[in-house]
Amino acid sequence: MQRTQPWFIGAALRALALNVSNTRRVFTRSDLVLWDKALAERPGLAKMALDRMAYHELVELQPDRQVAQGLTRIDQRWRLTDKGLATCRSVAQALPGAPPPDPSALSTRLWQLLRSRRTLTAEEAASTLIDAGERDFAKAQHQLGDYLSIWSKLVPENIQVSAQRVGNAKRYVMVTDGGLYPPPTKVGRVRLVPPPAARPVPPLAKRAKATDE
Repeated sequence: MQRTQPWFIGAALRALALNVSNTRRVFTRSDLVLWDKALAERPGLAKMALDRMAYHELVELQPDRQVAQGLTRIDQRWRLTDKGLATCRSVAQALPGAPPPDPSALSTRLWQLLRSRRTLTAEEAASTLIDAGERDFAKAQHQLGDYLSIWSKLVPENIQVSAQRVGNAKRYVMVTDGGLYPPPTKVGRVRLVPPPAARPVPPLAKRAKATDE
């Protein structure tokens, strides 16, 4: 995930960011070729991009009734996963003219605090970011805990839950730096990060075996 990705992965993500707004929208390789001029010149790379994105769980292949019935398949149908939607929207936000996230937002401040400290509980975050005299202190602490929990699930390559707890509180650890901007705090929100680097696509036989398992 840390290596520089091939240009066609970025092209595919950019095309999806500009043309697909939710995880229900079905698209095909032909759509990518139509949406991006560079991919149109080398259409074989669009399929390669989709395979690599599927390997990183950014897209998923949809069941094809024609294949199941033994009929001729025209084009494979794909959808974005929740992770893929967040990544594509991040790409859209990174395009020229896109506004940065609100620096005063609670999620942005929490993210910067976690980057600074590397380990954090919701209680520690609340004691730093929230005035203890505020009426909604407990509510804010709960919200901070929700953000940390969501991030640990959405970007486990950056945020993980430590096996060691502070009392009964979960301790969250930033194992690798996730960048200046926070991940989404719920499905469909935008994360301003570069597209993930692509890894070699495993052989088709291995992918099929993994799917069967």
